[in-house]
Amino acid sequence: MSTNELQKYIFEILGNNFDRELSFQIDNPSERYFWYRKRKQVANLIKKNIALFSKPDNNEQEYLFVDVGCGEGLDIFLLRDLFEKLQINNYRFLGLDGFPLSYEIAKAKKEYFGKPNIDFALVDLTQKLALENDSVDVIYCSEVVEHLITPENLLNEFRRVLKSGGYLILTTPNEPNLLQKAFWVSSAKEKVKLVVKNRINNPIKVTIEEKELCLYDHISCRKANQWDKTLSSIGFDLVDYRRGALIYGARDFENWDFVLGFRFLLEGILDLLPKSLTRQISDQMITLYKLKDK
Repeated sequence: MSTNELQKYIFEILGNNFDRELSFQIDNPSERYFWYRKRKQVANLIKKNIALFSKPDNNEQEYLFVDVGCGEGLDIFLLRDLFEKLQINNYRFLGLDGFPLSYEIAKAKKEYFGKPNIDFALVDLTQKLALENDSVDVIYCSEVVEHLITPENLLNEFRRVLKSGGYLILTTPNEPNLLQKAFWVSSAKEKVKLVVKNRINNPIKVTIEEKELCLYDHISCRKANQWDKTLSSIGFDLVDYRRGALIYGARDFENWDFVLGFRFLLEGILDLLPKSLTRQISDQMITLYKLKDK
């Protein structure tokens, strides 16, 4: 690789960070909390249901955990280490993603961390997954389905590749939720529809194996109970769930000190209430489903 090629590759990886360093957003505590809480709640969900993921320790049997839409691989490494800490050591981990740069970064992380039971593959998530029928024990899919025009196609693929009784951990925006104008006001709902239409008409185009693919921003957001109904119609039962953060927190005023203080206080108070009362308030659903017997 030439110096110019290496520099271009570094800019592709770090360019967003360089841009963020020009503003106070680099240390945006509200947005950082959103992702911190998601990962913490996913870990809590797994710990609470550890018996569902623990498998007989048979040296001849290896179980498969697939992260669909793994991005740069942050979550899959965290979850792999979590399973190890929980003394669940008979899983192989596979990360799938459709963005070439993310795939390269994930592979570099594997080499850096030296984790032997993690692999990655570059795939088109809008097509049939390169996995055998009834071959997967657990699927983790975080912040992916909202980027697909027809997420049901991917969810049906999950049904195909999961074993009977296999598990799906799904995180995605819970929108519109009680804290959003579009939940209450019809004109705001119509505005959201126009934004979605514009996003569909203006995708990010990438090339994978000489094939041009379209990547979209949020175009398929639904409420948590709507996702439950969709998954139920495909063949999944709701097992357990956790509440994500109240808001994403990308706007400037959401990082004012007194707004942050009130927000974190409210997050703490809601955590004391039964989760069934607060799920629809969250800006993110974090849910565990079980595939019914086929």
